[in-house]
Amino acid sequence: SDVAANKHLHWSKDLGVGEFRSPSNFAGGNTFDSEGAMIVCEGGTRAVSRISSDGARVILVDRFKEKKLNSPNDVIISRDGAIWFTDPTYGLQGRAKEQDENRVYRYSLKTGTLEAVISTMSMPNGLAFSPDESLLYVGNSAEDDRYIMAFQVRPKGKLDNGRRFAEIESRRWGADGVKVDELGNVYAACGDGINIFRPDGSLIGKIPTDTDVTNLVFGGRSGKTLFFTGHSALFSIEMNVRGT
Repeated sequence: SDVAANKHLHWSKDLGVGEFRSPSNFAGGNTFDSEGAMIVCEGGTRAVSRISSDGARVILVDRFKEKKLNSPNDVIISRDGAIWFTDPTYGLQGRAKEQDENRVYRYSLKTGTLEAVISTMSMPNGLAFSPDESLLYVGNSAEDDRYIMAFQVRPKGKLDNGRRFAEIESRRWGADGVKVDELGNVYAACGDGINIFRPDGSLIGKIPTDTDVTNLVFGGRSGKTLFFTGHSALFSIEMNVRGT
């Protein structure tokens, strides 16, 4: 996503960069469902949409309790097909805030219901599951309030035992995007690069960058290429572990 340019871009090693969708409704976080459709957080429409492989777009959800969402930011899908997304205020751009809290939501495609699963974080942003989906990690990116929470995932998407998993040292940026590798290590997009934490929350180290890291994902044929975005570029680095 190129949020500022209101575009979706695509990249491949053979073809380089191309335009996929413009305008993108100021899309931020994206993921893909089991059918290959893109699930998109649209700040412009304050909605989560689904774009099928033929380009058809459908809004899945844009309201909670009959009030507009803030501006969906990042999204993941659990193995049961439920869509989990964060809803901070970064994309409001002067528009009226209708929700009284900045939440994390779970949307069930099976029932068409939207449930608020976290309402206690000031600015929830990136999110990711542990490899076995027993834990949900959520980054909080409010200025001077930057950390990652870990929650135990119970049946039917219920969460409990929330705990402060890790602190983010960078006061400038983060935790934005969050991802997990096959060993359960947690990667956070931050102002001082990519911060990598062990499953116990201790810091393994950082991949330093010259830019704020805005999001990240594992990919490539081996699943060991870590792609990450800054404000004006896409980067990649080869890792020794795969992403989940």
